[in-house]
Amino acid sequence: MNGNNDQNLKPTVGSIVAHSWWLFITRPLLFLAWACAAGLLNQLLRSLAISFGFAFSPVYLLNTLLISIVIDVLLAFLVYSAHNAMKNEKNTLDTLAAPVFRRLGPLLLMDLITGLVFTICNLLMSKLLFTLLASNIWPFLTINALVNAAIGTYWVAAIPLCLIENRGPIDSLIGSVRLVKKHWLTVFTLVVAVSLIRATVLFFIESHFPGGFGGLLSGFHLIGFPLSAFLLSFKYVMFIVIYY
Repeated sequence: MNGNNDQNLKPTVGSIVAHSWWLFITRPLLFLAWACAAGLLNQLLRSLAISFGFAFSPVYLLNTLLISIVIDVLLAFLVYSAHNAMKNEKNTLDTLAAPVFRRLGPLLLMDLITGLVFTICNLLMSKLLFTLLASNIWPFLTINALVNAAIGTYWVAAIPLCLIENRGPIDSLIGSVRLVKKHWLTVFTLVVAVSLIRATVLFFIESHFPGGFGGLLSGFHLIGFPLSAFLLSFKYVMFIVIYY
């Protein structure tokens, strides 16, 4: 779906999944490592903030900002690893660290912009839908999730554009919209499908199989966590395939 040849390219759900799987199995441990690290640090930082009574305090907000930075860095490593794999280039810490940290500022600013957009949309949706569907929360949650997925679909190529083409935050978001809009339904189907599979499988596993941790790792599940990391890493590998 790269801007140089998107006129002739007509991706399908099957072709994107097949290419993503082929790319994923070239370096599965590397992709899983970045996703596991992101999930682990996310849970630990949030658990630490809550356990020390920082929830909903200025310290908690700073902790949330730290989480955002950490997650952005690790997912940027994942995306750039997939980019190098796509180009059949070596992935070493040196080759990954330089472009990721060079683009960290624009990446964080883009994350802030998208976060504000989603927050505003959620607030507006809450006022509109909760009034209409106050007696039943599930339709409200479903519609809200679909709207978020619909908006997020337009931005799946924003991270690759920011990292690989050195574009600014706004330019990356606009460029992603231009790349995705001709194939929006295909990409939207994939985004929703991955999210539904993740939510359904994790709910089933955590409901029927013991294996949770305690203490700071209370949010983890022995089977659910690695599966969640796999789906997260596969999703970001898929973003690179969509970009190309």
